[in-house]
Amino acid sequence: MSETEAKMADERAKVASDRAGKKTDDVQRDLEALRADIASLSETVKTLVGEEAGAFRERLEARADQMARQGREYRDAAYSEMKSYEAEAEAAIHRNPFTAVLVALGFGLFLGFLSRR
Repeated sequence: MSETEAKMADERAKVASDRAGKKTDDVQRDLEALRADIASLSETVKTLVGEEAGAFRERLEARADQMARQGREYRDAAYSEMKSYEAEAEAAIHRNPFTAVLVALGFGLFLGFLSRR
């Protein structure tokens, strides 16, 4: 090989080396940008999942409160109805004490016969 060819070969090798170095730098920058994008995407997904979980928890708590309120209303209605029946029974006993005693005696006998068997 002549000296000119050797210089040209060296020059080509240098250019190729520079190009390869630039390509490596480009790839490293792309990888760093990709890592940053993935980290950002991960944070966005975490935020969205957290918001969705918070919204679900709020809906669940609202439903539980509604059911508790409805349960208290049913309890109060049943208590009121029971008090009404109690008042009616007391009034019937005061109006007809003899009948009330006979009913209680009959009921007691009935239970006695049932428990014998």
